Amino acid sequence: MESEKTEGKPKGGRPKSEKKEWNPKGGRPKKEAKEKKDFRITLRFTDDEFKELEKRLKDSGYDEMSTYARLKLLSTESNAVHNPRPLLLAISKLNSEIHKVGVNINQIAKYVNYLDRNKMIDPKLLGDYNTHFKRMMDLQSEFLLAIRTYLRSNKKK
Repeated sequence: MESEKTEGKPKGGRPKSEKKEWNPKGGRPKKEAKEKKDFRITLRFTDDEFKELEKRLKDSGYDEMSTYARLKLLSTESNAVHNPRPLLLAISKLNSEIHKVGVNINQIAKYVNYLDRNKMIDPKLLGDYNTHFKRMMDLQSEFLLAIRTYLRSNKKK
């Protein structure tokens, strides 16, 4: 394994000392010093090792080998590398389902209120409805808290 500092080496045919001025018409903003990656590591693999590495990359959901390798090498909690993309897709699907359930609950609530106003409902049934509704709201709150906790834990990394 070789490690080399890339600072001071010409990139794209232009020496590092010759910096391009900022263009007000657009372009990518300059990176801060802490965001710049100054060191490069070169690794060599056999054909079988590289195929295994590519398989793991594909299974993890990442597109770039460097991102996957960096996360894998610098992971402190466990050896697992998690890609939030599949989770976010699942949450997106669940969000629409939760919305549909909410619409149904609103329709039921409207009907139950109608029956209650006209004294056409058993108070025990109304109590059961309120119990189930509270349970559904508690589950939704737990779901949102779990998502926020996951997203915050990944933001710190």
